[in-house]
Amino acid sequence: MNKDYENILERHEKNISILLSKYETSLKNYRILEQELELKQKENTAYKEKLYELTKQYENLKLAKALVTDEEGEEKVARLRLNKIIREIDNCIALLNK
Repeated sequence: MNKDYENILERHEKNISILLSKYETSLKNYRILEQELELKQKENTAYKEKLYELTKQYENLKLAKALVTDEEGEEKVARLRLNKIIREIDNCIALLNK
């Protein structure tokens, strides 16, 4: 009987050891994935900022092109764009004054 209990105890100890090993491996993988996620989030933020800057540059180029053109239809577009920019500037000023 005593021998049976020892065998059972040994199997349980072995199983616990295996579980602990798997837990530690999973924990290491989790930490690695956490670091990768943080890195990807930083990259994503940088890409969003770059996209925002490029979008602003594109809008400025469209505005510059509209201001340079002599066609009547383009003048209307240029005026609309200028009005939009003026509204955005007014909104920024209003936010700064708060």
